[in-house]
Amino acid sequence: MFKLYLDESGKNTLTNIATFAPHFSIGALLTHENNVDFLKKRDDQIRFKYWGHKAKTVFRGNNIRRLNGDFEIFKGNEKLLNEFRADFLQYLSSSGFQFIWVGVNKIKWLENNPPIKKAVEEGWKVVTTHEKELTRRLIKEVLRMYISYLLKKKKASGHVVVEASDKNQDSDILAAYNAILCNGIDGLTSLEVRERLTCLSFVTKNNHDPETQLADIGAHFTNVKERMTDKLLYNGQTDFDKQVAKIYEEKAITLLDGGGVQVKGIRRLA
Repeated sequence: MFKLYLDESGKNTLTNIATFAPHFSIGALLTHENNVDFLKKRDDQIRFKYWGHKAKTVFRGNNIRRLNGDFEIFKGNEKLLNEFRADFLQYLSSSGFQFIWVGVNKIKWLENNPPIKKAVEEGWKVVTTHEKELTRRLIKEVLRMYISYLLKKKKASGHVVVEASDKNQDSDILAAYNAILCNGIDGLTSLEVRERLTCLSFVTKNNHDPETQLADIGAHFTNVKERMTDKLLYNGQTDFDKQVAKIYEEKAITLLDGGGVQVKGIRRLA
């Protein structure tokens, strides 16, 4: 069974968008269930080396990049920081997972959708509906690529695991998943989709699942890269930031588009 672990980076809110960080995305780590033990072992090795055997450090992309929370131990200790970063990059490179990312620059998305932009500017109550629809569109695209990947594998089935966020975004993810189960997707019937997608579950970071944490890291550092693409990141990217984003880009799944051309499983909707 191939498991897909989802986590979001940023928020889907369409009002008061931070101009320096307008991106909202869903990152998804894809791995075979036989790889789970390896990921847990490597995750534990790094955690024990730097925080001790009793530590319950959570690897969050934002904390790793900003060196806050549990990662404040590296501030002012360049030697230890460089050692950790080398170990962490090796962990990412050697771990047999693949990656899917779908994101949007919300400012550009509003510009591409004038009626929604007007609703936001005039404070219409329907804004929440559009926020929900944005989340569902991103999730649908992630699941579409996931199902396409499963179809390449004979008789492969999938299990979707979601990093629980707030109740509204979680309900949007559940709604998108159920819509695909009920209506099918890309020419697949509901029955055919159900034969592939067997389960959806929600977990929290308190589970200390390395897979959901790796999904968070991939979503965050890819978001940072996209800020640079849009010339919005005022502090720039460190070499470490670039290396992490590159590893995830290299691990992105490869699919065929409608014209038979290979495309990476990293996609922006705006």
